[in-house]
Amino acid sequence: MNEIKGYNDLTKAQHKWLWYVQRKHLSAISSKKREIRGTGSIQNVGWNAQDACIEVHFNRK
Repeated sequence: MNEIKGYNDLTKAQHKWLWYVQRKHLSAISSKKREIRGTGSIQNVGWNAQDACIEVHFNRK
């Protein structure tokens, strides 16, 4: 997996939450979409304090 920009800026709890949600997300979508939205396609992540969420940006294909 490529290094994800912003990943090291997240807390350990946010890391855990990111991978939990990513696994749930991938299990709910088709295999074709998994190729596009898989872990290797994550370009950068960041914490959005206003919305209390992790923003995930994917590479465009």
